[in-house]
Amino acid sequence: MNDSKPPNKSASSLPPSNPVTRRAHRRQVLRQIAAPFVLVILLLAGAIYILSQSELASVERWAEISSMLLIAVFVLVLLIPLALVGALIFITARLIQQLPPYARQTQLAIERVKSQVRSGADISVQPMMQIQSFLAMLDMLIGRRK
Repeated sequence: MNDSKPPNKSASSLPPSNPVTRRAHRRQVLRQIAAPFVLVILLLAGAIYILSQSELASVERWAEISSMLLIAVFVLVLLIPLALVGALIFITARLIQQLPPYARQTQLAIERVKSQVRSGADISVQPMMQIQSFLAMLDMLIGRRK
């Protein structure tokens, strides 16, 4: 057995990163992710501060606003299942339009199989039925003579 392990690629085995592209990437992250995020948070904090200092800062008003926001979240979450149900209804309607010819073909095929099975069963039972009817006729004739 050979207990030697395959060489492990670690961070030291990777080539060093390019400092120019690293600086460009940091600037891009700052410009496209961090700055807009901080700006939106500052705008929301300012809007909340202004609204809390105005006459609109009654408890009832904030309760109404928070209720509307909660309802809006639920409505948005429930739109997904509603869209799925609508899509299923649409697909079902299309299938119902396409189904009758194929259903008739299936019905005819099942009727053909049924008639063939019935005739096969009749053919297999016919010799036994003839023997039993012959014996019944003999029994009737012999029974009448006694």
